[in-house]
Amino acid sequence: MATAVHRLVRWYFLIPIAVVAVGLAIPVFYLAVRALGADAARTAELVFSLRNLQLLVNTLLLAAGVLVGSTALAAPLAWLTSRTDLPGRPIFTVLGVLPLAIPGYVLAYVLLGATGSYGTLSRILGFDVPSLRGYWGAMIALSVYLSPYLFLSLRGALLRMDASLEEVARSLGLTSAQVFRRVTLPNLRPAFFSGAILVILHVAGDFGVVSLMRYETFSLAIYLQFTAAFDRTYAAILAL
Repeated sequence: MATAVHRLVRWYFLIPIAVVAVGLAIPVFYLAVRALGADAARTAELVFSLRNLQLLVNTLLLAAGVLVGSTALAAPLAWLTSRTDLPGRPIFTVLGVLPLAIPGYVLAYVLLGATGSYGTLSRILGFDVPSLRGYWGAMIALSVYLSPYLFLSLRGALLRMDASLEEVARSLGLTSAQVFRRVTLPNLRPAFFSGAILVILHVAGDFGVVSLMRYETFSLAIYLQFTAAFDRTYAAILAL
C-alpha cells in the first residue's frame, strides 16, 4: 500500500514537470523549424560576424560585472540578517528582497534622472554629476535589481549551515579568515552558484535596462534582426 501511494505521489509530481518541459520546448521547436530554411553561408556570416561577436562580448562583460555587483550587495546583507544580532533584522530582510518589486527598467530610469547635467543630483549638489549611461549604468541598475536572487540563496544557506562547524574550526586554532575560506565558503558555494546562474540568465535576457542605458548586448542583435528584416528566419538563428 505504501509503495502504491509513493508511486502515486511521484506520478502526480510528474504532471507539472511535464507542463513546464512542454512550455520550454515549444519556443525552441518553433525556432528550430523556422531556422531550417536558412542558407548555410548566410547563417555562418551572420552568427560569426564581428558585430555579433562584439555584442556577445558586451553581454559577457555585463554579466560578469552584475554578478560582482550583486554579490557585493547581497553577501554582506545575507550575513547580517542570518549571523548577527542586528536590530531590525526582519526589516533588513525585506529590504534585501524589495528590488524584486521594482522593474529593472524603472531603476535604470531613476539612475538616468538622477545623474547627468540636468539630473536631480546635479541640481542638489550644484555641480554636474556624470551621467550613468552605458556599461556602468546598466551594471548598477541590474546589480540592484538582481541582488535578491543571491541574497535569498546565500541567506538560506547560512541559516541551514551548522554554526558549530565554525566554532570547532576556531577552537582548533584557525583564524577567522581561515574559517571562512575552509569551512564557510565551501558550504556557501552551491547556494552561490544557483543564485549566480539566475543572475547571469537574467542579464543575458534583459532588454529594457540595456536599451535605456544604450549599452548594446546580444539581445539587441536579435531584436534588430527581428524588426529590420522582412525574413525573420535569421532572427530565429540568432535566438537559437
